[in-house]
Amino acid sequence: MLKKLIAWLSGIGTKVLEFIAPIIKTEAGKALNTLLPIALNIVAGLVRTNGLSGIQKRDMAVEKLRTEAVRLGVAASSSVLNTIVELAYQRFQADQAAPGN
Repeated sequence: MLKKLIAWLSGIGTKVLEFIAPIIKTEAGKALNTLLPIALNIVAGLVRTNGLSGIQKRDMAVEKLRTEAVRLGVAASSSVLNTIVELAYQRFQADQAAPGN
């Protein structure tokens, strides 16, 4: 499971991965493992939403992710949810910049 998460995160960049690696072993890491793929879907949907500022989109993404975390029984603080949304956005940007997109 950890290897899958690391592989998924590697699309973000090695510096971010080095920063996150110690966190993955904590409760926050469990939340990251569960919620990152969900956050990526949320972010991908909101990026295409017109008429909202980036801050509004981020706030909506965090609230949607909070709802999913509660539904799944995943404990995650606001700071963890914000971090997950930011990581998902960075991953989305990296995917869009990849050759073939």
